Amino acid sequence: DGNGAVSLRKINANGSISVIKAFEPDFGTKISQEFTVERTNDIQIPVQNYSAWEIKIYPNPAKDILNISHENVIPAKIQVRIFDLMGRLLLTSSQSDITLHTLSNGIYIIEVQSPEGIRRMRFVRE
Repeated sequence: DGNGAVSLRKINANGSISVIKAFEPDFGTKISQEFTVERTNDIQIPVQNYSAWEIKIYPNPAKDILNISHENVIPAKIQVRIFDLMGRLLLTSSQSDITLHTLSNGIYIIEVQSPEGIRRMRFVRE
């Protein structure tokens, strides 16, 4: 009955959002539009053989706190960064327990950097 509005949007490489197609509130009860969805910005997580040091994150999925367990690493020497799946940096820390209250539910990449190297893993915030 024409009381709503619909728009198709895309996220640009710089993070801004562009409207692809907008339908005015008087479009009626049915609309149709053909479009193609492409995903071109996947984050690649390299698979490597890590023998010098081990990183574990738990719990996964996590609710409020994500813990990092690291062997053979001085705790004061770690740097933690959390990214969304589009590669945007969302959080940084140097702690072994990360508070997740600023993150929405979803899948994220955690990167732990130490003098021994960098580890990247996926985790779920629920």
